[in-house]
Amino acid sequence: MEDKKDVMVEHPSHYAGGKYECIKVMEDLLSRKPFTPFQGANWFCAFKYMWRVGEKASDSPDTKSMNVKMIQDLEKSQFYINELIRSLKEKKE
Repeated sequence: MEDKKDVMVEHPSHYAGGKYECIKVMEDLLSRKPFTPFQGANWFCAFKYMWRVGEKASDSPDTKSMNVKMIQDLEKSQFYINELIRSLKEKKE
């Protein structure tokens, strides 16, 4: 039986909720992308932050706090998407 620490490390609820687990979906999708390792890492990070928007438990149950966490996850995803775009543009030039 897994203890709580192992669950939070190996199957955190904000990545394992729903029908599919985030890491398994990413593994399947990323295996079909023509990315360099750096580009793949950026895609991977952007995807995981998008996946967990609204899933990660808020320290405070109020809507404002949850919105702040959702915006942070979206901004993190946006950062990695911008890095991926930059890398793809540099590759073309």
